[in-house]
Amino acid sequence: MDKTVILFVIGTVITLLSSIFWFWVHSIQKKQDEERQRNLEIGKNLQKFKDEVYQNYQTKNEAKDNFQQIMKSLDDIKTDVHQINDKLDRKADK
Repeated sequence: MDKTVILFVIGTVITLLSSIFWFWVHSIQKKQDEERQRNLEIGKNLQKFKDEVYQNYQTKNEAKDNFQQIMKSLDDIKTDVHQINDKLDRKADK
């Protein structure tokens, strides 16, 4: 084989290998870009969820206040029922 043919074959092989290598690098970069976009979308969705939770759900203090109001209302109802029961007992005793 002639020296120029050997150099041509080596040059061709090196060119093919470098083309394959850069194609591989490009495919990895494309996947990374897709994942980056996906991560940004997930981040936006997470932020929307956090905002929704902040706006729509009550805090512990609010829940505690609501519970106390309900318990006070139940105590008032209980007191009213006892008063009605006492009145009925007095009316029945007459």
